[in-house]
Amino acid sequence: MTENISEGDLMQWQNSSADNFVESLKRINGNFENYHEFGHVDIDTRRRILSIFCERFQESSVIRQQILHFLRILARDRQNLDHLLSSSLVQDVLNVAFLAEQSFEFDWEAFTQAEMCLINILFNSNLARNEFNDIASNLLLNRIRILSETSGISFMRRVVPVTVQDIAISTKSKIPEFPVKNLNNEQIDLVTFYDLRIAFVASAQSKDLQLRWLKNGCEVFLKVLERGLCFPERLRRNSQWKNFVEHTNWALKVLFNLFCYSWDDSVEPNAKQCMVLCSRIVTIKNIDPSLEQSAVDVIAVLPLSFELLTPKLQYIEQKDTNVIHDGRDMTFADAVLHALERRLEAESSERNELLGTFLTVLIRLSSQVKEARRYLRLLVIPPLHATDVERRPDDGAELRNRMIRLMMSISNTQDLVAEFIFILCKKSVNRFVKYCGFGHAAGLLANRGILNALNTSKHQSDSEASETEDYKAVETQVNPVTGCIEPAGENPFTGMTEEQKEYEVHRLMNDINKLMNQGLITPGRVGKDGQLEPVKHVLELVKDDDAEPDKSDSEDGVGS
Repeated sequence: MTENISEGDLMQWQNSSADNFVESLKRINGNFENYHEFGHVDIDTRRRILSIFCERFQESSVIRQQILHFLRILARDRQNLDHLLSSSLVQDVLNVAFLAEQSFEFDWEAFTQAEMCLINILFNSNLARNEFNDIASNLLLNRIRILSETSGISFMRRVVPVTVQDIAISTKSKIPEFPVKNLNNEQIDLVTFYDLRIAFVASAQSKDLQLRWLKNGCEVFLKVLERGLCFPERLRRNSQWKNFVEHTNWALKVLFNLFCYSWDDSVEPNAKQCMVLCSRIVTIKNIDPSLEQSAVDVIAVLPLSFELLTPKLQYIEQKDTNVIHDGRDMTFADAVLHALERRLEAESSERNELLGTFLTVLIRLSSQVKEARRYLRLLVIPPLHATDVERRPDDGAELRNRMIRLMMSISNTQDLVAEFIFILCKKSVNRFVKYCGFGHAAGLLANRGILNALNTSKHQSDSEASETEDYKAVETQVNPVTGCIEPAGENPFTGMTEEQKEYEVHRLMNDINKLMNQGLITPGRVGKDGQLEPVKHVLELVKDDDAEPDKSDSEDGVGS
């Protein structure tokens, strides 16, 4: 049970010496450190704590450090957080973090507590977000730019004023200098890490800030990507350069926030640069999976033509590492598909939820670039062989099998993977059913209202480059519902007379009719518009029978 803050604690905080106040607050912080919910600290107590903190915040750096530590811990819980904050206290936090016009004397411990505190209060407090957007957003952008350029380059260490070289700051007041010269490389990397996380949290919560940074600030995060791509070997899986991976990853997450929720035609050049940089990250051999995921997430939300990602050969310098198909560079398409395949191999339902952006990118590639569709089709649904239909389409370790299993999963990606395969089939219903089986394909066909397309004759293109001679030899044996050759089983009608068969059919129809009348089942059929529609009588399930049921039929049966 979390220790509560007693009346005695509050009285001591208000009247005790600085040393006693620090010791008491340090004890409370230690008790609260491992908790994330603080509903037991009531509103009245929070207001009294706020009053005490505002009075004592100016006394010393040690006191500020413990107050910031306390705020950081309680800011994990959104409930009643704004009763613990005020505009002046949030501004004090920004001052300690050197993100305001005024600042306290620099103290590394207090500064890092302020940075961590900002991450939490920006996530959970509207008051803190409003103060940050008004006071600190542009200052943060400039510091990220300066630190990302300075990080790891010892000869550049100096006192760096937060200038207005790239970002226009709407204030004429003197901006405090951030003492980069007092920090070592490890500390500079840590400040950059915290600042990028602050930028991510702030940009995730404010549409106004998203649009503002999109128009005037996007370049800062693109420069972080460029810096990371200068050393691609540092961005690989299990890299020892964790700071490079983290900085690049958080910059990607900020860019996702900016482009996902806001857009302005004036930023199209930056968006194109962002798409190119992200595609370069994805195509790095053995790239860190988190960077790969974040880069694909950004590309998925960019409202640009994907032809930029599959340039024609006359526009690029061909390299041995490039994947070429139909006169276009398919290196990016190949990298995204193999990244998806690696994730599918894990067979994890939790990870499946993260595959949506990979599938979105592949869908847009296949839809916009026909050469990409042809290339991806060869990898995902290559021409069928007789051995492929010896088992169900969802059974096996091939990419097609894994994708069809994903179609059947309960996740937000099942519709996307069905859409992707349907596009690879050139939206041919017959080809889609051939590769997936009608049982797996029915969901997408029903949603699109094209179930009636099953009755249309095949076009020559439906089989173009999608069949082999050995498949054609067994094609007639394939069950279209399951998509495979069913093992021969005993015919249940063997040995029955025609009268016995007719009796069994009538009995089955009567059983279905009773279940319908009891409301236990609602059979359906494909309507003329291609949509599923419920039937009112069991006889409507008879193929090509559009007639109304005979009124002489008994209510409980279908015949005498």
